[in-house]
Amino acid sequence: DYARRMYYDALVYDDLALRYLIDLYGAERLLVGSDYPFLIREKAPGRRIEGLGLAAPEREAILRGNATRYLKL
Repeated sequence: DYARRMYYDALVYDDLALRYLIDLYGAERLLVGSDYPFLIREKAPGRRIEGLGLAAPEREAILRGNATRYLKL
């Protein structure tokens, strides 16, 4: 129950790992994180999410909506 209340970083550098996180926790619990203070090794982090073939609401949630909701913006 507690794990399903947390948010998870979608910057995992692998399509299968990202799909697993979506299947396990749902798109509403993922957001694109930052590797700060380290360099992000993925050139375009959103491209992997866009390439998964997710429905528009799921894609929007991971790319923007979840972070906006989490940060109460």
